[in-house]
Amino acid sequence: YYSTAASSGYYSTAASSGDSSKAECAGKYSACSALGYHAAVRGDLGSLLMCSEYVWQNDDKIPVGGFALIVDGRFIKPNCWYICESGTPVEVDFTDNVFSRVLSTRKSGDFTIKTVVIDGRDEQSVLVIRADGVAAHGKSVRDAKKDLIYKISTRDTSAYKSWKLTDKKSATELIGAYRAITGACFYGTRAFCESIKLPKSATVQRAIEITRGQYGWDKFAKFFGYTGK
Repeated sequence: YYSTAASSGYYSTAASSGDSSKAECAGKYSACSALGYHAAVRGDLGSLLMCSEYVWQNDDKIPVGGFALIVDGRFIKPNCWYICESGTPVEVDFTDNVFSRVLSTRKSGDFTIKTVVIDGRDEQSVLVIRADGVAAHGKSVRDAKKDLIYKISTRDTSAYKSWKLTDKKSATELIGAYRAITGACFYGTRAFCESIKLPKSATVQRAIEITRGQYGWDKFAKFFGYTGK
């Protein structure tokens, strides 16, 4: 699961398999493929992208098809991630480890602004990406830019320096600590919390284990001296 593969150079190839796997390629006449549920591919202009489609059936994931398409710059855009749904390529985004489907993309000064629907949710939200790659999700462009400022600002983490790994804290306290230490945006944090069975309280160590792999996790773990594998 979550395997990745990448290649670059003329005639290069890459392949990955497993749920949420990714494959990307760069260079003339390159190709890549990804197989699995929500597998995703992306490539340069002229690259060949191959992607499978799986659906849930009788509590299992069944392969039902896929696509093989050239990145032409119009129907399939270069350097954008795609999954296959209903036999059709669907542009998706993985910024800050938040999986969302992209409805539209536009430029505004130094910002790229995407209208997205986060997986598992119905309402639209906005993703703002600064030229240096720093990004934030929000209900509106204004909210996302506010979170972007929060993410890049110097946040006060002094209240959490006395916390020990064995200290038990409420979910609200732990979420506050995570956002302050990592700069995680509000929308991305909420999406993650709603994707799991969030405990009402937990030890700091348990919170670190639950959030493994999420945006800023390394910084969060290091702040409390967590060295677990």
